[in-house]
Amino acid sequence: MYVNIKEVDELKFNSCFGCEQNCCNGSRISLSPLILEDFEEVYKNFAIMFVKIDSETKPVIVLNNGKEPCVYYEDGQCGIYETRAPACRIYPMSPYIDGSVYVDMSCPAVGDIGSFLCNSEKFSNTYYHKRFENITQKLKTTFELMEKIKSDLVIECKVKNMLLYKYKGDLNNDFINMHYESLKHLNCDKINI
Repeated sequence: MYVNIKEVDELKFNSCFGCEQNCCNGSRISLSPLILEDFEEVYKNFAIMFVKIDSETKPVIVLNNGKEPCVYYEDGQCGIYETRAPACRIYPMSPYIDGSVYVDMSCPAVGDIGSFLCNSEKFSNTYYHKRFENITQKLKTTFELMEKIKSDLVIECKVKNMLLYKYKGDLNNDFINMHYESLKHLNCDKINI
């Protein structure tokens, strides 16, 4: 459960090592939302796909196939730690559309043991990422591109019963090109229609 940091007292983060949740193993988190500026950071290591939630289309990173651990998860550690995806880098923190910062209170490492994570005024620089800056405008820009391409998406596969779409139109831009390049990393249950 995500909570606005303005509503919490001081929280600390213990460690991912030895955590029983084991987020990287595919049982908990498989997809994570993206904004356009994230594409360049992730397309060389992960598939960028699109999901339809209600009437909105959103880009997502496919962290794993929902059955197996992340391919970069080796011996209980991230094999690409220095270049890991923004969602992994900032977790358990998350920016919200109104510019607020939220913390995932369901994370077992969040509590009163460990190093400073956040309080009602700020969060630790350890979790800082450029994604937090001007998030409202970044989400708007992402939404505008999603509106432009949504009629040219086709179902490709699914992860944990979430249908994933790829672009099949003729728009040529850097973000779509990164999407195409990222498809070589896609490992999920194909859907034949």
